[in-house]
Amino acid sequence: MIEHVADWRTLWPWVRAGLVEVIERTQPTWLPEDVYADLKAGQASVLTIDGERGFVIVKRLLDYDGPSLFLWAMWGPGELAPLYEGIMQALDELARAAGCKRIRMMSPRKGWQKVAGWVERDTVYERALT
Repeated sequence: MIEHVADWRTLWPWVRAGLVEVIERTQPTWLPEDVYADLKAGQASVLTIDGERGFVIVKRLLDYDGPSLFLWAMWGPGELAPLYEGIMQALDELARAAGCKRIRMMSPRKGWQKVAGWVERDTVYERALT
């Protein structure tokens, strides 16, 4: 279902184009180049979904009570909803193998609280300093 991409640079143009679409929809503070830097530094990984039907960018973060798998971005040019269960099962296995206690993600898109297993916990507010 999902597969780690060892030589992610060969897929970078495709990944970057997908990240641009994610950014257009969600307006995060990060850029595709931030993802590239973390991939290059070995701090993040690209996982393809069902061949090249889509991708997931993940990174292992250390929480106060242990590591978590951070789901940074997920993208697919088609509908990934029918693959959701398989994707989540594969991510669960990956997280367990990495010694993680949980999978975490952030999204401004509403609806994740309605998907089984995701609980809305925090809202992040920020104010720019003038």
